[in-house]
Amino acid sequence: SGILQRGGCSMVKGLSLTVAAALAVAGPIALAQSPPGSFKAGPAYVYPEIEFAVKRDDNIAMQPEVARVADTIIYVRPAFRVEARGGVQNYDAGYRGEYASYRNVTDYDYDDHEVFAGGDWTLDARNNFKLKAQYLDRVDLRGGLNVVTPTPNEYRQPMLTGLYAYGAQDAAGKLDLQAGGYSKPYRNNRQQTEARDPSRTELGATLLLRA
Repeated sequence: SGILQRGGCSMVKGLSLTVAAALAVAGPIALAQSPPGSFKAGPAYVYPEIEFAVKRDDNIAMQPEVARVADTIIYVRPAFRVEARGGVQNYDAGYRGEYASYRNVTDYDYDDHEVFAGGDWTLDARNNFKLKAQYLDRVDLRGGLNVVTPTPNEYRQPMLTGLYAYGAQDAAGKLDLQAGGYSKPYRNNRQQTEARDPSRTELGATLLLRA
C-alpha cells in the first residue's frame, strides 16, 4: 500500500514494508485451511497485518516557501479484520491504526484509529439489507481547515450507513433505499475549530430499470 501523504509537500520520499502477521499467530495446518493471509478463530477468519513506513517531507505544515519546515516521519500501521460468512448472513469487523512519529517536530506526532463493523443479510430472493458502522479517532491533514494551529486538529467521527435493496438478481427492476449520517466534533484547538464541527445526514433512493 502507498504512503499517506500528510502535509501536501512538494517533494516526498518514502519506504514501506508490510508484514503478514498471520504466520506468527497460526500454524501451517490452520493456514492451509484458511483464506490467504488469515487464520481461523471459531466460526470466523481473522486477517491481521502491520505496516512500517518512513517518509521525508519537505513541507510538513503546507506553508509557503519562506515558512516551510522539513522532517522525517516514521509510521506504524497495525490492522486486523474479522470476517464471518454464513451464506445469507455475513459479518465483518476490524480496526485500523496509524501511529506517526516526527523526528524533530514532535508536536506533530499523532495516532489515528478506526473501528468498523458491518452486516449483510439476504432475507429472501428479493430482499437484502446492509448495515455499516464506523468510528474514527483521527487528526486532520495539516492545513486541511485552512487555519494554522499549534498541534494537529483531533476529531472523533461516528458514522452509520444502511442500504435496503429490493429486487431479484435477474429482475427487470431494482429499488435501493439508503440512509446514513455522521458527526465530526473536534477535540482540541477549539479557538480555531469550534465553528468547524460538521454533521451530515443523507437519504437516497435509486430505481434501476432494465430493458
